[in-house]
Amino acid sequence: MTGGSDVEVIISLRSNRKIIINTERITILEAVIEHGSITKAAAIAGFSYKTAWDAVNAINNLLPRPAFTMRKGGPDGGGAKITENGILFMEGYRAIERETSEKMLALIRGGKR
Repeated sequence: MTGGSDVEVIISLRSNRKIIINTERITILEAVIEHGSITKAAAIAGFSYKTAWDAVNAINNLLPRPAFTMRKGGPDGGGAKITENGILFMEGYRAIERETSEKMLALIRGGKR
């Protein structure tokens, strides 16, 4: 390994040895935000609908207040919308991921801690 360019920091939250939140799930959720639909988000992010739904449920079950609200389909179609709580959670996750990555890469490259 040279310079750490192929190193990736993966942060996950686990409960009872099962992953609740990880980078892939956050990516799915960001796609839900962008497209307003779990179905569209799953297709665009390259995951199954079930995987995307599990990601949304995992975060909603983890937090004291829902991160996402959902509308059932119908003539106007269904959809998903992120709440302020969800935005704060995902921004916090990405900030921790960024900060940890920067620090670890600095260590790998021989920089300061």
